[in-house]
Amino acid sequence: MLTFPYRRIVSAVVDMIERMFDMIDGWVPENLDAVPPGCVLGATLDDIDLDRCSGYDRIRVLQAHQRMASHYAAQTYHTMNSVLDALDSNDIETDFVEQAAAAEIAAALRFTRRAANIEMTFALELKRRLPQVWDALCAGHIDVRRARVIVNTTLHLPIVGARDVVDLIIADATLLTTGQLAAKLRKLCIDVNPQDAQDRYEYAVADRRVVTEASDTGTASLLCLDPPPHRLAAGMNMSTTSPADFAVPAKPAPWTNSEPTWS
Repeated sequence: MLTFPYRRIVSAVVDMIERMFDMIDGWVPENLDAVPPGCVLGATLDDIDLDRCSGYDRIRVLQAHQRMASHYAAQTYHTMNSVLDALDSNDIETDFVEQAAAAEIAAALRFTRRAANIEMTFALELKRRLPQVWDALCAGHIDVRRARVIVNTTLHLPIVGARDVVDLIIADATLLTTGQLAAKLRKLCIDVNPQDAQDRYEYAVADRRVVTEASDTGTASLLCLDPPPHRLAAGMNMSTTSPADFAVPAKPAPWTNSEPTWS
């Protein structure tokens, strides 16, 4: 029979071994945040038992899974591009090739034609027009939502200007919400190409319109689309606004940059 000191030592060793085995399934590496998305991170996440993790570690695991999701999304869009490349030929018109690729994608992923066209277009924008965005998505630095905001907000710019804007914001995109990202992108687009911003403003004001639409509750909505900002502000107080106040002058008010500035 073991004496008292030895019993304490053995008991401590047994407790340590039991804790070690209890932590095997739930162990979260200290450098998890630094592991790039890929097979290593995937295997690591697959071995983690969330029920054995602390609340803090569960957040770290959530972030790691999001990086993996972004990585696989980037690979999905890369594969869509490769489908188009496989169908591409000098003897076939580009529009037909893109339609054929979208049809193949729709059949493979059970997409509608519209959904396949949207995803195919987005894949082309990522890989061919804004490769920096695809790189950030593949590395897990941004998610698909942020990637879509960047692509859609810079569509009106020429390729060189769009890439200049992306270079200015891609490092901060991880830290911004999609709303903050869109606001900052609009400001950068104006700074990069102010003449384009002026032309787009004047075109939108020229196309201003009032639209009514019914709702599923039996009510109706009155929508004022693309008015000059000062006219919309004047019309907000309906109780003191007369129909004459909504009259639009022959020449729209000068365009101004009213976007917020993010420090």
